[in-house]
Amino acid sequence: MERVETGVDRMMSVLEEKGKLSLTDLAKALEMPEGTLQLWVDFLVEERILGVEYKFTKPFVFLNKKQEKKAIVQELPEVDFFKKEFFEEAKKRQIPTNQILDLWQNHLDEAIEKQKEFFFREAKKRGFHNAATLYNKYRNNLLSA
Repeated sequence: MERVETGVDRMMSVLEEKGKLSLTDLAKALEMPEGTLQLWVDFLVEERILGVEYKFTKPFVFLNKKQEKKAIVQELPEVDFFKKEFFEEAKKRQIPTNQILDLWQNHLDEAIEKQKEFFFREAKKRGFHNAATLYNKYRNNLLSA
């Protein structure tokens, strides 16, 4: 099982570690725009997960004591799951078996190619200098499944 950590999870971790932070400092810690963070905070305040306290006009965000941090864990299906579904659907459509594997490879190639720009942007954001090598390894792992 692979664990996916969202931006909200990171925000909750920072608040758990640091305690009360100004919205500006929290945005800097998460390296994200204050406007986006404000939307998250507004929602989580409504849900009583976070609290906001104002000192003069400066908002400070904190975890509500009553609320325990709950990590959002999402189980990601393996490529085999999607492959099985793809093959079942192709058989229902009466596609000849010898063509299904080629169609699957084309489908997988297209799906991976759509992720390439995102992959490189995220690698750059995280300071990885070997993004091409990492991408090729990622691509090969998916294609070997």
